[in-house]
Amino acid sequence: MASSMTDWFGSIFNPILNPIFGPLLKLHPFFAILIITLIVTLISIVAYKKLTDQALLKSIRDEMKDLRKKMDESKNDSKKLMELQKISMEKSMVQMKQTMKPMLITMIPILIIFGWFSTHLAYNAITPDQEFSVNLTFKENLGDIKIILPENIESLDSDTKKVEDKKAGFLLKAKQEGKYSLTFDYNNKTYSKDILISNNKEYLTPIEIVNQDIKTITVSNAPIKIFGLGWLWVYIIMAVILNSIFRKLFKVY
Repeated sequence: MASSMTDWFGSIFNPILNPIFGPLLKLHPFFAILIITLIVTLISIVAYKKLTDQALLKSIRDEMKDLRKKMDESKNDSKKLMELQKISMEKSMVQMKQTMKPMLITMIPILIIFGWFSTHLAYNAITPDQEFSVNLTFKENLGDIKIILPENIESLDSDTKKVEDKKAGFLLKAKQEGKYSLTFDYNNKTYSKDILISNNKEYLTPIEIVNQDIKTITVSNAPIKIFGLGWLWVYIIMAVILNSIFRKLFKVY
């Protein structure tokens, strides 16, 4: 289900975002993620500054700092401590209301860009004439599974495999670029998995969660790793650093 949603998301927004971000795919993934993260973070910071009352947020920050100091000094006075905590919660609520609007406005475009990330920078593409595998996991060992291949996809081993240890796999190769649908015949039912063969940095989500007699279907797109991390962790680390820098640079509270 998750993979289908990602692929559907990509089919809607990739035609819009590919002309914008597509040239960045010629760069190393680290620099592509860095540039996009810089743009997204900068837009978020500018929106946050324009859509919030910065004077109010600065005053709340200063008051919260003073309140924390007073709470530290009132640890032995439970009544006073509770009063200070109540004031602190009220200030926090005002602060949260201020930040809610820019967060909601920037959330949708950020999620759209995340969708583009996940369909271009999470895995390597499978190219024509490259060997790749399709591995399946099962609920039970219920005999053999047969793969039915479309034109231009060839099997490098048997089209029929015995399910052993609740697993089976096929070794394949594509003759040319394109989107193909692999069909699997198992236990009197058929299942399918779409794959994309491309010379560009694009692919369909490799893992299909089926949760029937077949539990998962996984295509062997190799994950893209940057310093051993996936794109999401790289984005988060970059975003935290850039957010801190831009906040200081633009004096955002």
